[in-house]
Amino acid sequence: MYGGVELDSRINRQWQSMLIDIAAHNAPAEISRGNSSDINAAVTYRSRVFEVLDDGCIIVGTPRQAVIDRSFGNRDDVELLIMHNNERLVATCTIRETFVYQVNDSLRLTCYRLSPGRRPKREQRRSFFRVGVAAMELKPVKLIHENEEARFEFQGRLVNISGGGLGISVRASRQILNQIKRKRSYQCAAWLGEEEHVNAPVRIVHIEALGEDGLYLGVEFDIDDPSQLQFIEQKMQHRCTEVQRLQLQRRRA
Repeated sequence: MYGGVELDSRINRQWQSMLIDIAAHNAPAEISRGNSSDINAAVTYRSRVFEVLDDGCIIVGTPRQAVIDRSFGNRDDVELLIMHNNERLVATCTIRETFVYQVNDSLRLTCYRLSPGRRPKREQRRSFFRVGVAAMELKPVKLIHENEEARFEFQGRLVNISGGGLGISVRASRQILNQIKRKRSYQCAAWLGEEEHVNAPVRIVHIEALGEDGLYLGVEFDIDDPSQLQFIEQKMQHRCTEVQRLQLQRRRA
């Protein structure tokens, strides 16, 4: 075998080996609806892998937030992301059953029985290095979605920055969180320092549930003009370097 056939065989073996290893440690995993066109598909839920059965089916914990959001049901296809060291693999699974699973002598949890993973692949690496800024005292990020019919606005906390976008956490009511999920494009005003800020259109590319009252939003700059996009990316990369330098100075102090 050679070319694509050999590569597919190798990544299938790697998927199975990694899956068995993390199941032995009840290690974390993530579940999402990455193949759906629905905006709710972007929401990622944290779970754990408990067992790989003899038929290849995978037992994973049912995320409580996914139940509240009514995100998944039996026979739904989901994306299962597993991680080990620096390797991240994702495959498509089908939820075959939702049931109560005996984790150990004293713990029973609601779990999914997933089909064996199909078409495993490596998760794409991010194009830009991210720098955490959650510990910095920054003004709230403001995001606005506006059209001819209505204006929707909310605020969040800047968690990380990169040349290509921002990571933002939001704590709000269920009604507002649901509105956020239904829209992709926003105008974003984010403060990067005392006098430094960026104001640009963005697009939500990743949503992750944070408990019952929060979301993590990964947004990327959505700018058509190549020169303007390059200007914003260079500005953000420069700020990333500054923040990283400050963080290293504090560690050495």
